[in-house]
Amino acid sequence: MMDSLWGGAGEKSTRTRHPSALSRPLRPSNGNADEKNDQWHECFKPRFTNGDVLTVTAPDIAVGKQQDLEHDLQPLVGETKDVQFLRVVAAQDLDAPALALQKQQTELVQDTEQEADQDMILAEAPGEELAFATLAELPATETPLRKQEQAIWTLCSTLFDPIEVSAQGLTDGMSADKIIEYEPMLRMDALRRIWTQLVSAEVDVKIAGTRSQETKALYLLVKGDVVAASQLLAEAGDTRLAILVSQLPSSAVGRDLLMVQIEAWQKRKDWTEFSDPIKALWTILSGQTRSVAGVSTGGPEDRVKGFKISELFELDWRMALALRMQFGGAQNIEELVHGYVDDLEDGEERIGPSGPWADDEDTLLGLLRLYAYHDAPVVDLIEPKAVSGNAMHSRLSWQLATLLHAKGFTIEAAEVDKISVDFAAQLEAAGEWSKAAWVLMHLHETEIRVHAVKTLLERNAAQLPNHEDNEAMAEHEESTTWRIESLHLPKHLIENAKALHASAVLQDPTRQISHLLSADTDESLAEAHDVLCDTVGPEAMIARSYTELRTLVKYFTNANAPARLEEWKTGGKLYADFLLLHDMEPRKRQGRDGRNVCYALGKALSAATEKAQDGEVEMPLVVRAAMGEMMKKVRAVEKEEGFEGALKDGKRSSGQEVGWPRVEKMWEGYRMTLSAA
Repeated sequence: MMDSLWGGAGEKSTRTRHPSALSRPLRPSNGNADEKNDQWHECFKPRFTNGDVLTVTAPDIAVGKQQDLEHDLQPLVGETKDVQFLRVVAAQDLDAPALALQKQQTELVQDTEQEADQDMILAEAPGEELAFATLAELPATETPLRKQEQAIWTLCSTLFDPIEVSAQGLTDGMSADKIIEYEPMLRMDALRRIWTQLVSAEVDVKIAGTRSQETKALYLLVKGDVVAASQLLAEAGDTRLAILVSQLPSSAVGRDLLMVQIEAWQKRKDWTEFSDPIKALWTILSGQTRSVAGVSTGGPEDRVKGFKISELFELDWRMALALRMQFGGAQNIEELVHGYVDDLEDGEERIGPSGPWADDEDTLLGLLRLYAYHDAPVVDLIEPKAVSGNAMHSRLSWQLATLLHAKGFTIEAAEVDKISVDFAAQLEAAGEWSKAAWVLMHLHETEIRVHAVKTLLERNAAQLPNHEDNEAMAEHEESTTWRIESLHLPKHLIENAKALHASAVLQDPTRQISHLLSADTDESLAEAHDVLCDTVGPEAMIARSYTELRTLVKYFTNANAPARLEEWKTGGKLYADFLLLHDMEPRKRQGRDGRNVCYALGKALSAATEKAQDGEVEMPLVVRAAMGEMMKKVRAVEKEEGFEGALKDGKRSSGQEVGWPRVEKMWEGYRMTLSAA
């Protein structure tokens, strides 16, 4: 049509027409990708049950490699796959004495960011009040984790405790001014002392496994035993070397002279005649604890390769640092750590500082970095996997993070909170929910802390003890240290958690109301009133069983619900007036008291029913049925007592006027009767 209009009839358009997306052929599919996609959709996805049981399909060998998982139920054996039911194994250090000691020193303070009507407190980890030396002195077991923990606390004490504590025994007889003046040297001596104890056991194993006297002497120097090393060399017949070793640590002048001597031996080609252990010992005497120089000049018989002392003698990083610490000439800890870290980065020190667990950097070196470098990152230092060897075991990492943060080290509060949440989850999974609540109380953000503790209590509401029953609390808690009462949690959080459990699990609305009223907050009172009006009250009316209802009405009046709740007049008061009428003595029911109550209750019921019929309020069927039962009671009393017509609007005589104040007075007397019951 366009061609005919513009004179191009019969000519084909030369414009390239692109096919629509629907008309384009599909791209050839990748068969392997489609196959894997189908397998993924058809496979059994790992999932957790309500009981914290992990359901997976995996061979036994795969489960056996996971040290954190154990079988909770027998697997379901299938033709092509087995369904495994696994549970996370609780860490063995959750009841460590260090955790209880930190709790005893933790201060519970009022959060300044909270509103005045809230009483959720904040747990502040102890700062200067708790010395690391106190944690280091706790009894240790022979497990690798406990040994590493004791080494961490001991090193923290040496580096960060007051000098009088970290260098205890070294400051005897020194004045305060001298202690301050020589503090760097005192800390260095204290570090040598504790580091020697740290490596001694492993060094003794190496000494027992070698025959060479010179090699044994070198190992003895690693742990600073100069006397024993000198004696071994003397027994081996190397008197000159023994005398020089006995004078260790050498002075700067002595080290320089020995370096000149070694260079002279290298020029005279005598260096090649020495054995490797003897060359290493002479090199250590010259202050070089890292490597032994070789000779690259001369004929083939005069050449000798250099070597790294730690590599040749199979020293780990702790031993290599101990050798450097003893005889490297460093005057303070900063100089020692800077030299070691620089050699690591330059490749001069080839033995990596891996910890006892894996390839992660040893926490001890991280602490040394933290002392020597003011801008050292603390985040890498407190990683659970690096600290304890397991990413799911956060106890030691959490204690280290909270204590360092409390002592003023630069670490983001969010990082500490992250470890707090992980550790609390680990404790809760192990059934230690009260410890988990205490850990969550360390969260810095008020809203997050309240929400975390609230949800924890709700998940463990079945185990919550009663505030009034100390014996029940003792049954649920393993010791007084971890009783829930020692945490001083807000009562309304505990009672609201119990109320939720009563509603969702026990399906006991009466108990739910009781806990909500015990919480004693405006929100819980309003919720309890809703349960009374929507569930307990209607069920009592229909069943015509008023014992529990009578008790609950007493609880509401004791909580001053008539004054605190605006909805009381159109809700709970209806049931209260009904009970007042039902329990009234026949003599009073026949007189003005019965007439007044009947009129007040009947008018309130009629007004509520009319609002529901007009659509102003939503009234469930069970509530309408309860209203009908109460109205029947009112009409029955009116008919029985003979003042049915006198209560209709417009037909009351002046002598039969309804006295509203009198109804309230009667209700007050009835309330006193209920309270005394």
